Amino acid sequence: PADTLALADELTEQLPAYATVLDAYLELAANLDRLAAGERKIIEKFNARAGSLALAAEIPAKTYDVHDVQSLLGVAAHF
Repeated sequence: PADTLALADELTEQLPAYATVLDAYLELAANLDRLAAGERKIIEKFNARAGSLALAAEIPAKTYDVHDVQSLLGVAAHF
């Protein structure tokens, strides 16, 4: 029992540190959700614009995903 009480005391002392870490992870998760939502909006706008350009040029439209857009941005950065 003495060991159990000592362990309980030690864990109780560490709880604020664990809570701080958990809060940080929850904040990170929320930020990642917001980033993903923003990224989806950008991809949707990009696909809409690409579709409009394809229609105007009378070529088949392609739907782009995030990797395609990142690749295109990487290529554009070299110019």
